[in-house]
Amino acid sequence: MEESNTLKVRKTEAYDSRCLGLVGGVAFVQGFKKTASADYVRKIDGPFYCRKCLSEAVVRKCSDKEDHFAHKARLSPAGRRGNTDFHHQVRDELCAILKAQYPDGAWRTEVPMSSAGDDNDLRADIAGYFGPRIKGVAPVAVEVQCSPYSPAYLRKKTAAYAERGVNVLWIVPLTAELGDEPFRPRRYELFLHTMYLGYVFYYEPGSQGLLTPVHYSPAYRYIDPKTFFDTEANEISTGDYWFKYKTLKNPRYTDQLPITDLVAKTLNAWVNPNNNKLNIPQRKIMGVTQAKWWPDDEYQEWLKNNDWFRYVKIYLPDYEPDDENDEFEDNVSG
Repeated sequence: MEESNTLKVRKTEAYDSRCLGLVGGVAFVQGFKKTASADYVRKIDGPFYCRKCLSEAVVRKCSDKEDHFAHKARLSPAGRRGNTDFHHQVRDELCAILKAQYPDGAWRTEVPMSSAGDDNDLRADIAGYFGPRIKGVAPVAVEVQCSPYSPAYLRKKTAAYAERGVNVLWIVPLTAELGDEPFRPRRYELFLHTMYLGYVFYYEPGSQGLLTPVHYSPAYRYIDPKTFFDTEANEISTGDYWFKYKTLKNPRYTDQLPITDLVAKTLNAWVNPNNNKLNIPQRKIMGVTQAKWWPDDEYQEWLKNNDWFRYVKIYLPDYEPDDENDEFEDNVSG
C-alpha cells in the first residue's frame, strides 16, 4: 500500500530533525503539563513542545494531508540545492583567491581527479596546489557544499580523495551571517563537524577568502520545577534542571582565517558505535593549526556562566565564600 502524504511528511521531518517525538501527531502543551493532538489545537493554543527532545514545535494545519506537529528550529543560511549561480559565485571567488596566492599552483574549477581507467568519476569544484606543482606534493581539492548530500556520499567522496593522495577541504557557503542563536545543523553539517574533529568551515561570499570555523556547542533549556500526584496519590516532583537539546546547537566561533593558512592533516578512521552509516573514513583534509577553542566539559562552562549556584554545587562542593551574596553578584556581573 502506498504511504499517505502525512506519513511521508512525518518521516521526512523526523529524519531531518533526528527525533521521532512528533511522529504520532501529539505534543506537549501548556508548560509540559499535558499533551495535545494536532487535530484539536490551533496555533494560538501554543507554545508546543516535542515530547522526546523538548524543543519547540509548531502545528501544521493542512488541506491535503492530516494535521501534524513539526520541530521549530532555525537552520543555517547555507546555500541550497539547485542554486547554481550562488554555487558558481562562491567557487569562482575562492578559485581566484587561490590563484592569486599561488600563481604556480595550477588552480582550476571542475577538475577531474580520477586516474586513467578509474571507474569512479571524481571531480572537484576547485583543485590545485598550495605552492608550485612539485612531484610528491599532494594536491588540494575544495568542495563547495551546497547540496544536502547524505553522509554516505560525503564519506565515499572523502575516502576516494584519500585513496588518490588528495587533501580535501569541505566548505559550507552561507547566504547570510550564521548568527549567535541556537540552530539545528543539517545532517551533512553534523557529519562534516565530526569529520573535522569538532568544527565546520563556513564562508560568506565577499569575505576575501576568510573562512569561519564554527564549533557546535550544546544548547540547553531550563525545565521549571513542578509537583503533581500520580494515580495512586503519590507526590511526584520533576524539573529544576538544565535539559540538553538533542538537535539544537550553539555556534561557537574562533577567529576567521585565510583559506591559504590551512594545513594538511591525515586522520584515522572512526567507527560510530551507534550508527554505522555515520562512520568516518580515514581521510586527508585541510584543517586549522590551532588547538580546539572549546573546553572538554562544555556543560561545566555553561553552568558557570548561567547558573552559578548549581555550578558550585556540582563542581565546587567544598566552596564556602565569606559573603555568599557578594560572591554571587561578582560572578554574575563578571
